[in-house]
Amino acid sequence: MTIVNNTGSWASIYPPLDHAELNGCPLTDLVIPIFIFIMGTAIPFAMQTKTFSPVTFNKIIVRSL
Repeated sequence: MTIVNNTGSWASIYPPLDHAELNGCPLTDLVIPIFIFIMGTAIPFAMQTKTFSPVTFNKIIVRSL
């Protein structure tokens, strides 16, 4: 983003680094945030069946990475 926002000269921009035109907020821009929200709200329901032990914690860390 540093290169995109601070090009030095707006007269000579490398075209792939130029900002995309804003065409409103289509449905596709909401899919990933909604999906991540649903994953976050599902975590407490999934963790009810797990015992909090070092093995479970290590599995969470490994899968997150």
